[in-house]
Amino acid sequence: ELYLAHNGIDDDGAMLETGLQLQFKNLTTLDLSKNRLTSCKPFAHLESLNELWLSENKIAAFEDVQPLSRLGMRDGAELTEVYMEHNPIYKDFEYRKKLKEIIPSLIQIDANIIGATGYGSVDVNSMSSERVMEQMKLVQDKIVARAQAEAEKGAAVVEEDPPKNDEMK
Repeated sequence: ELYLAHNGIDDDGAMLETGLQLQFKNLTTLDLSKNRLTSCKPFAHLESLNELWLSENKIAAFEDVQPLSRLGMRDGAELTEVYMEHNPIYKDFEYRKKLKEIIPSLIQIDANIIGATGYGSVDVNSMSSERVMEQMKLVQDKIVARAQAEAEKGAAVVEEDPPKNDEMK
């Protein structure tokens, strides 16, 4: 997890080779809220992202979100949550629908779990109890899969680095 909110980061700063262009192979959460970003291009290479927080930046067009499409269309896509409220694109009437079209793997946009179609929030009051359970199961399965993947990564690290005799004392 990397939290860089409130740092005045702009696209040029995010594109520096010593910054977000580094290969963060295990980065699952990136918070760049309240900065000066106008595009998602600087972090489109971060394939292990589950959550991307970009609230209160200056992203004005859906074309500026398009670089994230590769994170949501490939097999094994992990990007499931984005937070982009209070950007200029947030004012678009079809904001959630367009984000879901660009990033198909999304199940949550701005703290709202989206329906299977991705077109709007899940309104549990208008759904049958079976449909509510179906939506909850979908979210639960994603969370369990993410936890298992993280546990497997942790186990691999432990296996790779067995303690030395001096460390066991």
